[in-house]
Amino acid sequence: MCIFHQIRIVQRYITLKPRLEAGKDLKKIIDRLVYTNQKNFTKKLNEWFDKYKDFIEEKTINIETGKSFYTHQKVRAAYRSLRANLEHLFVYKNHKDLSIPNTTNIIPQEKQTTFYKS
Repeated sequence: MCIFHQIRIVQRYITLKPRLEAGKDLKKIIDRLVYTNQKNFTKKLNEWFDKYKDFIEEKTINIETGKSFYTHQKVRAAYRSLRANLEHLFVYKNHKDLSIPNTTNIIPQEKQTTFYKS
């Protein structure tokens, strides 16, 4: 999982300007993803989870059907995505000898096209 795509996944769930406090705090963590290492990122993510565990596990019951669902599904999905991909996010830093880029969006210089000619 490249860092760029992980950030975009989280942004899709919590937006660029989250309204909920949990979303705001998660955005602060994800904004530092490029500048941190796996140990520190995991620590911050664990602290976030400890603080908001009850919040993301909160359920609402649909009165008509009697079925329950997670109240804050998007914040929960953003966290679960980070947790699921955590071991793959820092491969490029943990294995520097392999020269792995931090994103898959790199286009070689010779393959870039100019759309506007002067």
